[in-house]
Amino acid sequence: MLGFPSRGVFVLERGLCVDSIKPIHITCDQHVTSDQLKAVEDGVEELLRLADVRVDVRVSALSHPLPRMTKRHSVLSGSLDAYAILHGVIGESVAPPAPRYDLMVVSEDLHGPETATGSGTPSVVGMTRHARGAVVSTYQLHHSGLRGRLALACLTSAVMHRLGHVFGLVSEQRAVVAASIQRPHCHPEHRCIMRKSTSVWNWAQHTNDRVRYGALCTGCTRDLRTFFSSLRTPV
Repeated sequence: MLGFPSRGVFVLERGLCVDSIKPIHITCDQHVTSDQLKAVEDGVEELLRLADVRVDVRVSALSHPLPRMTKRHSVLSGSLDAYAILHGVIGESVAPPAPRYDLMVVSEDLHGPETATGSGTPSVVGMTRHARGAVVSTYQLHHSGLRGRLALACLTSAVMHRLGHVFGLVSEQRAVVAASIQRPHCHPEHRCIMRKSTSVWNWAQHTNDRVRYGALCTGCTRDLRTFFSSLRTPV
């Protein structure tokens, strides 16, 4: 039975570990519910199924405080700092190359770097560090009008989107957004989870499309499998 551990680490029985592919470590804070954890696991499992790989997935409880916004952001002082988590916790706590892919799930609101115009630090559902890991917050998806199973399904979608970026999606050749601090996204006309989302209602639409048509477009599915095939050790 799946459940959130109060301490320690346990391994989900998701199949045999592929030796040449690093495991995925999911770390959750104490306020992430068992239903939310299950939605996160579902997203990881679905993406690995689409990638056609078997990878160890480990889940553990967060055991240390996370970096927060500095006092110069008067309104957001004390809020979780997504950028600092990515570059000060995920991947940097171990010597490179990191021995795993990290997925951190938090219940508090996340804020990213200041916008190009200096207008503030936007609230984000998640942020990614390519080939290292991602941080995802349940806050917006469960405090902005989404309810019940839809909110959980959107969390699954957000996890798949973030891990998709970790695993190299979307390539510059297929990008349709202008250069920014964010990674490129899939074409908005594709019913693909790698499209850009700017609100929880975007996540709701993308989730409905994921359930109805599948998570990834043909191009993203191909690129995802190419990413993992390049990591396999030849037999």
